[in-house]
Amino acid sequence: MSRIFDNIDQDLLTALRATLDVSKRADFCVGYLNLRGWQAIDSHINAWEPTVGQVCRVLVGMQRPAHEEIRELYRQTEMSGVLDNATASRLKTQFAAHLREQITLGIPTGRDEAGLRVLARQLRAGQVGVKLFLPYPLHAKLYLLFRDDANNPITGFVGSSNLTLAGLSRHGELNVDVLDHLGTEKLSKWFDARFNTFVFDWLIRQSVTSHVSFSFLYNTLVPRLLHNDLLLMPIANRAARLVCINSEFDDLAKSVGLNGHQDGATDTIERNRLRAELDGLIAHLYGLSEAEFVHILGAFPLVPQPTKVAAHNAYRDVEKGLIK
Repeated sequence: MSRIFDNIDQDLLTALRATLDVSKRADFCVGYLNLRGWQAIDSHINAWEPTVGQVCRVLVGMQRPAHEEIRELYRQTEMSGVLDNATASRLKTQFAAHLREQITLGIPTGRDEAGLRVLARQLRAGQVGVKLFLPYPLHAKLYLLFRDDANNPITGFVGSSNLTLAGLSRHGELNVDVLDHLGTEKLSKWFDARFNTFVFDWLIRQSVTSHVSFSFLYNTLVPRLLHNDLLLMPIANRAARLVCINSEFDDLAKSVGLNGHQDGATDTIERNRLRAELDGLIAHLYGLSEAEFVHILGAFPLVPQPTKVAAHNAYRDVEKGLIK
């Protein structure tokens, strides 16, 4: 007989975590996804290796963009059967931004900001794949977890809980587990059919994860430097030396400890060095890991490679205490 998870006698979150710990991949279909819901389970997939298929696929059915954007997608594809690159790129960005706004709605804390970075990292690593279901509003709640077990290869949870902290553990809900082979196989096929539906919008779907990843990263809260912050003067000094190169900036230069515009950097090599050091310092200010910083540098194809290398080296020098 199926177990009932109503978040009263048994909460779904506890069962979901325990099942994730013995699983190798997962498929979730939910109406809504938010950051705190994901934070509740993100550590349970950190060790997954996407190169061998260990991925959590998430299909979101109700966090849909504005109707006119969806209509434009369908109108474009009905007219020509494919999307031109410009339209596809614009719609991908709009859809990803919409999903980002919904997931991050109401985030106030440093802990949530850290969770945002974890999700962005998992998206970039391929451990997580998020897709929006566009053809019609989809309010299903399905959690499928797969493992190497001849007797129980798939564990399913079906019911009313969205992938939110309230849905998984706080609100009164009604969910049941599904363990029989025939039932879980049917649910898996149902999920695949929707996750891969409508070939004409594959251009949207194949890139939405990376767009969401960048949207998360660029939505990181802006750090506010205080007088006692160790990075304040190193950043201010270098910025002033780049800006204060004539007498009209003397007051600004003196406010950060320079003698005046005479201390400004006009030599091209010196200015490039200061810019690289600023990049390294600011990356640390945002708390970016080296892998995250390298990923960002790689996203700017027009920036010369030597500039990227210099910024990367500066990041490492800041970490070693060589840039102060």
